[in-house]
Amino acid sequence: MRPNSTPAGRDLANSGAGNGLQPDFGLRSWASRLAPGQRHGSIKPMPRSNNDKNPCRYVLCGTWPEVTLSPDAPLSAHSSLLLARSLGQLMTDRDLSLRDVSRVSGVAHSTVARVLTGEVLPDIGTLTRLEVGLGHQLWPEPHAVRDSARQAR
Repeated sequence: MRPNSTPAGRDLANSGAGNGLQPDFGLRSWASRLAPGQRHGSIKPMPRSNNDKNPCRYVLCGTWPEVTLSPDAPLSAHSSLLLARSLGQLMTDRDLSLRDVSRVSGVAHSTVARVLTGEVLPDIGTLTRLEVGLGHQLWPEPHAVRDSARQAR
């Protein structure tokens, strides 16, 4: 095998990545190579969400996060509910304030508060910073989300 190639024989030096150090392997989006405002045929940008409302808008009764969600609540609301419960319990167990969580994670304390109250479902960057900073998985397992959704129906 040549020193600058992959096991499949792809030449890294000529991979189209520019400097030959970081192979492209086709991972760069073809859409990023289009001129600003240009679209490819009928393909339109994907919306960020399914227009789900804030998770707390699906509360049937109770006070977030000790609530019953409405039967029409999307899975994202159930995920947010379980995430808020997990984060709140972790903060209680470790005697952490909003500012403590902010300090260790780099997430604004106001954002942490909004996650805890169900006003927002955090994006993947925020979730990652929280989990890494706290050293704890906060995003619920799929079976927990399914169980939560079944209980609401």
